[in-house]
Amino acid sequence: MKVISAFSRNIWHLFISIRLAIVLILILVGLSLAGAILPQAPMGILKDTTEYSMWLQMVIVPKFGIWTYILSFIGLLDVFHSFIFLGTGYLLIVNILCCTANRWNVLRNVASADSVHRPADFYTTGDSCTEINSVPRQASDSARILQKALSKYHYRVIPQRNRIIFTLRRRSMVILSKSRYSVISA
Repeated sequence: MKVISAFSRNIWHLFISIRLAIVLILILVGLSLAGAILPQAPMGILKDTTEYSMWLQMVIVPKFGIWTYILSFIGLLDVFHSFIFLGTGYLLIVNILCCTANRWNVLRNVASADSVHRPADFYTTGDSCTEINSVPRQASDSARILQKALSKYHYRVIPQRNRIIFTLRRRSMVILSKSRYSVISA
């Protein structure tokens, strides 16, 4: 049981490796270059072995000589349908899926709203803290007006429980909490 667990863990670590992705991409690039440089067998010829043999004799043998049969065996004369090219592509897909699954929580947190959690006194103390006590509107109306005004300048709105956070390229932050406004500049 431990052998299977260790084996599956090693396979998982192999497939979440960025190095494997780079190697697979380089193999695909090399095979694609070979497919672009070497003459590729026409589609109709591949289904009939006698026509393929005649095509090899007439077109490829004069150009590549004895290398013709090696290139044909490896699949470089039909590289985009070869086992090597398709297998490498499928392995790259599995690698990308495993890397995504492994980093899903990090990717989800990056894609979701920033979560700024500070102690309560962080917003009430400091040089840049300003509290407005006499606001002629309700906090929800003020939040809507502020959201509309700041969205014109491409601020991102992050609604949270009992407060709304506005950010602009993660440089400055305006926090509306109940009837208090705080500005944090980075």
